[in-house]
This record gives sequence, C-alpha cells and structure tokens, in this order.
Amino acid sequence: MRAATLSFVAEFLLRTTPSDERELGIRLDAARDIYNAALGEALRLLDLMRQSKEWQRARALPKGEERSTAFKACTERFDFKSSMTDRFAIACKNACSIGDHMSSNETQKVALRAFLAVKEYSFGKRGRPRFKRFGTLHSVEGKTNKAGIRFRESMVEWAGLLMPIVCRGDYWQAHALACSTKYCRIIRRTIRGRARWYVQLIQEGRAVTIHSIGDAVVGLDIGPSTIAAVSTTEAMLEPFCPTIVQPWKELRVIERGMDRSRRAINPANYQPDGTIKKGTKFWTRSERYKACQRRRAEVERRLAAERKRAHGELANRILSQGSAIKNGEPQL
Repeated sequence: MRAATLSFVAEFLLRTTPSDERELGIRLDAARDIYNAALGEALRLLDLMRQSKEWQRARALPKGEERSTAFKACTERFDFKSSMTDRFAIACKNACSIGDHMSSNETQKVALRAFLAVKEYSFGKRGRPRFKRFGTLHSVEGKTNKAGIRFRESMVEWAGLLMPIVCRGDYWQAHALACSTKYCRIIRRTIRGRARWYVQLIQEGRAVTIHSIGDAVVGLDIGPSTIAAVSTTEAMLEPFCPTIVQPWKELRVIERGMDRSRRAINPANYQPDGTIKKGTKFWTRSERYKACQRRRAEVERRLAAERKRAHGELANRILSQGSAIKNGEPQL
C-alpha cells in the first residue's frame, strides 16, 4: 500500500477544437452509461442484501464489534464492495462500443463513484442515489498519470486527443506545473450558453501560499446569515457574501416566461382551472423554453461563482488572523 502524500488541485482551461469538444461530449456520455450501469448493479445487490436473513439478524444486534462483524460477513457474502462494481463496469465497457471511447482507468473511477454513492446511502448518510440523465455527467477522471487521461508537457492526452492548457504564467501556476501530477480530471462547464472544458491536475505536494497566515487563535461564531471572528489582533462581524444581490426580479421574469411557454406548447397536460393533470404526461419543450432555461442557468452560475469568490475572500481574511480556528459556544 502506497503512503499517502499531500495533494492540491490546479485548474486550467483547455484549448479545444470543435472536433475535440464533440469527442469529449461522446466520452462523457459513455461515462454516464457506465455510471448508471454500475449504480443499478450496486443498488440491486444492496436491496438483495437488505432482504437477507443475515442482514436482519445483524440489524437486531446491539451496536458493537459483534454487530460490525455480522454486517461485514453479509457484505462479503454478497460481494458488496468496490471491486464488484469494477468488474461489472469493465464487462459492460468491453461488451459494447463504450470500449472505443473509455479505457479501464476512467471506467473504474466512474464505477467507484457510483459505488461510493450507494455505500453512503447504505449507511444512511444520504438519500437513494439517482440515475443520471443525458448530459448531466460533467466530469471524468483517471487513476494515474501513466495511462488514460495524462498530462505531459503542457498537454492533456486522452486516447488520441491532444489539448493544450491555457496558462497565465504567474508564480502560483508555475509552481503547480513544476510539481508531480498524480492524476487528471476533465470537467465541462456551461458559461454563457457555451461548453467550456477544463482540466484539474491533482498535484503532489503543497500549494504556494499567496495570502499571509497569522499565528493567533481565532474564535468563530457562525449565524444563519452573519459570521463573527475574534482574535487578539482583530474582530469582525459581517454578513455572508455582502457583494451578492439576489436578482429576484430577473429570475421572476424568466420563470414566468418559461411557465407561459410550457403551458402554450403542452395544453393537454393542464386542467381547465390551470392545474397540472395527474398521471403520466409527456412534455414538449419549445426553443423559447430552452432559451429561457439557458438564461436562468447563466444567472445561477454567476451567483454561484460570486458566492465562491466571496467565501474564499472571507476565508483568507480569517486566516490572516490565525490558522487555529475554534468554533462553538464560549466557555463560561
């Protein structure tokens, strides 16, 4: 077993051609098919395992070592582990045309992603995972930088695709590129209605610190919409993301336009009083509706980007006071 090492993520924009983007879209959809297949198999095994007498007996035991051993024996009997989804996903890939677009590395990581979602569901940490629709899987990653998705000499290589990165050339990026690459992750983001492709390099080591970090102890008191931070050098009380102004009016106009378009193109799905009919329905989405969807998605994307920037700025301000963070009720 390899020793764990420090890692950080460096993200770069990819310079892609229309043919590259078309092939990347095909490969992401192939990864989605693998994800859904592995997810379905893992859920099937989980349901069978929960119906077994061994599982019911293990549930009846009090918490402790005996209960954990019983659950472990049950998972071993049903082969409910990541290696099962690996084998199943590889068999699915080799049995169809997906093998022309994805290697074993990406297939195994997608299968692991599906298995971990089901595993968290089995522990009660999250709800039952859902299958992904067409176009809703936006990232795929490799296992190592030796095969599959690889980064070499400012180029991302993936089974015939060669895509250079866009680098600003600043000190932080220069340091990131000088570190060893563990593996790569390709991400698709839709910005202003156009798909943009990025690569996240998981680099070995520690990232360069741009902002200063203090040595004081910082106490935090986080409320629903405000945060207070106190140290020996500074005290602050301010709302979260003060630069964000919610575009309620703009969103309301867009959503009303979407509702009018949906009602006009699907009149058979509504009652005379305007309510939606019960039962199975087929919805048709006009080009106007899709344009409104893209406008709404762009508004939400801008808000999410500004929230992320504001949160990073707030975190840097707190770390400038000190890196020892304490949160909770004060000791009286």
